[in-house]
Amino acid sequence: MQLNFIDRAEKTFLEAIASENAEENASGGLGQVYFILNRYGEALTQYKIALSKCPVGMEAEIVYNIILTAAEILSSQESEEKLIDEATGIINDARYLHKLNELDRPTIKDKLRTQYLIGLALLKGKNYREAYTCFSDVYSKVIFRIEPDLKKELNAGIISENLHNKFRQEGFLVPVGIPIQSNGLNDTGVLGWVVRDELSIYSLCFNYDSVLVYYRELSFIIHFSELLELIGEASKALKLMESEAIFLNEKLLFHHFANLLIREGCVNKAGEVYRKHLCQPPFDKQYLVEYALVLKHLHQNDEMKLQCEMAINSGESKDRRGYYYDGFAYFLLNKPERAKFNYELSRSYAEYYSRLI
Repeated sequence: MQLNFIDRAEKTFLEAIASENAEENASGGLGQVYFILNRYGEALTQYKIALSKCPVGMEAEIVYNIILTAAEILSSQESEEKLIDEATGIINDARYLHKLNELDRPTIKDKLRTQYLIGLALLKGKNYREAYTCFSDVYSKVIFRIEPDLKKELNAGIISENLHNKFRQEGFLVPVGIPIQSNGLNDTGVLGWVVRDELSIYSLCFNYDSVLVYYRELSFIIHFSELLELIGEASKALKLMESEAIFLNEKLLFHHFANLLIREGCVNKAGEVYRKHLCQPPFDKQYLVEYALVLKHLHQNDEMKLQCEMAINSGESKDRRGYYYDGFAYFLLNKPERAKFNYELSRSYAEYYSRLI
């Protein structure tokens, strides 16, 4: 589904849902639109409606989408508590996992994604050993190789017709013209590229005379790191999160990396991650305030005040999250009345600030 067709697709599916004999495909299609737009709560609602209308024995595909959406909700640090509870319930529901195991995935990509979702269910069920086996296999699996004669086309910076056909042969829909991000040499001396379509990320690494292609989901990296931390392998979790954040150049991963550093007592390095990767334009109020908290811990009060002021001045707040972090900035600036006012506007978006200091 091309991005420039999203608005049209949403309108079409909404019209189909409004018709008298609406089928599950209409709600399922609308769920896919919302998923692409990162509107995971709305996507989950539509997928559940589709499941309620689905003929018996045909539910596996919709269940797959429901669990995938729940995984994204659990990975997002912007998900509200009620939605997190709903997603957790889905992941821990044996009936969903049973349906997922019935699914016969036709492509390598879908098989790996299904394996990841099974691993996530095992993780949430505290079956860490089997979850680790699932996650390790997904992370290390080479999904296919790009031959030497196509490697030079990667340097052109966009997906060519030949590269598109190569991905398509392996079951991956990567449209012609999609940008290729070159990341140069990583810390192990491997030349790499990143390709993204609307739903997926592919990590490409030069290996001798060919290119190895790996499938990546940001939510997968986050949950794999969580698992490593839970089994006492925090150093491996840090290495995983740092390498993937740098290679994929993703703020979401840098944010999780900074939080992991803080939990491990590496506050100075967490501050560096905020400064270099998270507190750069376009500014995000949450990152600026969290950086201010790190600076407060490091007794850098002047810089802390500057970050708070930047958060307040980074744009007018229009949602609960924005009001919450404006209030947090005022709280750190010792302006309790303004802090309380914004906290009330946020409708208790999260815990009150004094409990988090």
